[in-house]
Order: sequence, then C-alpha cells, then structure tokens
Amino acid sequence: MTAEVPKHRATPQPADAAGKAPAAAPAAAPADGKVKALKTEFKVHAPKAKAVELVGAFIVRGGRKDMSREGDGSWTVTLYLNPGTYRYFFAIDKKKQLDPENPLSDKGASLLTIP
Repeated sequence: MTAEVPKHRATPQPADAAGKAPAAAPAAAPADGKVKALKTEFKVHAPKAKAVELVGAFIVRGGRKDMSREGDGSWTVTLYLNPGTYRYFFAIDKKKQLDPENPLSDKGASLLTIP
C-alpha cells in the first residue's frame, strides 16, 4: 500500500508484491526470457451501487469480474496482467461507465498499458 492519502477513484496501476507502484525506469527482461504478470488494482468510487463488475476481453470466463465493496464506497478488484494494452470499463448496476480517473480511452472503453 502507498503512504499517500487514498483517492476516491484511482487509475489502475501495476504494483509490486508490496503493493507499491514500480519506479519509472524500465524493468530488465527476466533472465529466463519469461514475461512476469504484474499485480494491477482496478478501483472505482460508486457508494450507491449494489453491484460493480470489471469488464474486458482480457478477463477469462465471460469477460466480467465481480468487484468487492470497500468501506469508503469504492469498489476494487486485483488482477495479474502481462505487459500489453487492455481495454476495460466498469458495469455499475449493469450500466457501462468508463474509468473516470483514466483519461485514456479507445473504441468506447478505458485504455490501460502495462509496460
């Protein structure tokens, strides 16, 4: 976890095992040549919602993942993603909503790039 004051909504960020965002320097390729998936948290503030899902083609088994309600009215889900570009949106009570904290979008979805 970071020591910063939490935002109501946060753009998904890859995180290391301790939950902290990596430094800006590019990571070296693993010696074995295998790409390691990065821990990525998706978060949206929706205090009145009854159900929130993360929706994207990169999610297996139907393209949807239920999110968990936090005490502050936000909803979160953590996935492990390989480097690449991902399109996603939130389904808040079955209504599509782009990520309000992510200004990048493409083809009607929020856009996330994992380095």
